[in-house]
Amino acid sequence: MKKVFISGISGQDGAWLAKLLIQKGYKVYGGVRDKNKFLRWRLEYLDIIDSIHFMNFDLENAKSVETCIQEIQPDEFYNLAAQSSVAASYNSPVETSLVDGISVLYILEAIKKFSPHTKLFQASSSEIFGNSNETMQNENTPIKPANPYGVAKSYAHWMTVNYRESYGLYSVSGILYSHESELRSEDFFSRKVTVHVANWHHGNKKILEVGNLDIEKDWGYAKEFVDGMYLSLQSEKPEDYIFATGTKTKIKNFIEHSYGVINVNLTWQGENENLKAYDEKTGELVLLINPNFYRPTEIKSSYGDPTKAKTKLNWNTNLDYKKICEIMVQCDIDRISHAKTN
Repeated sequence: MKKVFISGISGQDGAWLAKLLIQKGYKVYGGVRDKNKFLRWRLEYLDIIDSIHFMNFDLENAKSVETCIQEIQPDEFYNLAAQSSVAASYNSPVETSLVDGISVLYILEAIKKFSPHTKLFQASSSEIFGNSNETMQNENTPIKPANPYGVAKSYAHWMTVNYRESYGLYSVSGILYSHESELRSEDFFSRKVTVHVANWHHGNKKILEVGNLDIEKDWGYAKEFVDGMYLSLQSEKPEDYIFATGTKTKIKNFIEHSYGVINVNLTWQGENENLKAYDEKTGELVLLINPNFYRPTEIKSSYGDPTKAKTKLNWNTNLDYKKICEIMVQCDIDRISHAKTN
């Protein structure tokens, strides 16, 4: 039986990946800061929590990382744990650099010393490209991060490449574009929107406050993205891959379609910071712009070319942002209904 270690197993990607690997017959170990106290709801939602072996794991502590890798000797290691908020990285650049950057060096060193057969998947990010001059980014696009999160991820990306080329480790950097699901945290924009929509459906009509609506994102479904992570470690040789849908849409469209799921059509009035959205039928104010949500450096368009992953790994995405909106909104509606009856 193959052994796998997943850091960040209680997060969105970690939970989906754990379910996939359990189904494939892996013995799954999950790294959490405190195995007696961690977010359990995603693993319970997927009904897999009793199939996972949890271990205390602190990314910021090199000894903790070494102990887990030396003890388990995993066949595969998926590093999905991170300080994953771009906005938070501006307020906590040092913490972001440690958790998203230096910690990956701890993992690579521990694998090199104690478990060189271990295959590593490092969750990289489209944020490493910043405001790229290329309309559609690929694996050869120059790295030019535009925020502390992207800088930290860039460090981790290059370290993953360096240990592969210098020491022959099987280390893969998967450059992930935006990927959402019903397991996304409410701290993220996509889930913030769908929770607001679900609450509106249930009569709790709070106004949604957002930042720049003209930002373009390449949105995929997280459950499909973890398939790509798995496939990248089954290839004959380690390489870096972009995981994206190859399509993009404005944040404004994501919001409109999410409200459309509950048959609320939006009409827009005003411009720039004075832009507002109203319910077309009732005239109620639904959305307004809050400049506090603008970032110091905005990435205007994030758009990935998944050709390499599709060609070499036979990886595919099937769900577009509209279907993802529908899944997330309906799930949040059901959650609120369930909470009301319990």
